[in-house]
Amino acid sequence: MDIHTGIGQLALYPELMPELKQHRPVLLLPDAPPTALAAAIAAQGVNCHWYGWTGTTAGEGSIAFSPEFESLCGLS
Repeated sequence: MDIHTGIGQLALYPELMPELKQHRPVLLLPDAPPTALAAAIAAQGVNCHWYGWTGTTAGEGSIAFSPEFESLCGLS
């Protein structure tokens, strides 16, 4: 499952690359996870965000991020 892989990477990379220890782990998903999974992700200290996509094919449509995610990335 991709979410498990993402959490694993967020846990392992700071150990393999010490310069990442000061960074806040963030997992960006295409949809909101189920409540129980979101709670488990948060319990690991990972900030979970998701985006919205309007469109049916690649190259058409647009992506929308939450204001909280944009702020976290310094985009707003």
